[in-house]
Amino acid sequence: MHEPQILILDEPTSGLDPIMQNIFYNLLKEEKEKGTTIFYSTHILSEVSKICDRVGIIKDGQLIKIEDIDNISQKNLVSITITSDYVDEIIENLKIKIIYKENNIIKFNSQMPSDELIKKLSKYKIDKILIQEPTLEEIFMHYYKKEN
Repeated sequence: MHEPQILILDEPTSGLDPIMQNIFYNLLKEEKEKGTTIFYSTHILSEVSKICDRVGIIKDGQLIKIEDIDNISQKNLVSITITSDYVDEIIENLKIKIIYKENNIIKFNSQMPSDELIKKLSKYKIDKILIQEPTLEEIFMHYYKKEN
């Protein structure tokens, strides 16, 4: 590379195997240590966490939020998918905004502390529960809805 001051990368790891991804991340870290500014577009939150210091959220061509990557992680936003015959009661009692609902499956994002969420859900028979890190798209949507 010719020592650029700025790198603009759009989904640069798509199609790379895990070994090549790690080599690529190391190359980016070297560039970052040299002071290179890196604009990195991806939908994979784990990549953003490995590489970026800050995340910018663009809506309708306008930058609506710049957030340190550490702050995004500290917001404790999790994505929860529940399978239960009691999804309607869960929605009503927890007063949650649903991202997805079909039959006895719901998906929602929550910033509720895990112990509080588990206590509230313990009242219901839950067939399956999946608690995971939200996708970058879900985090963006969380901010988009706040800005409206």
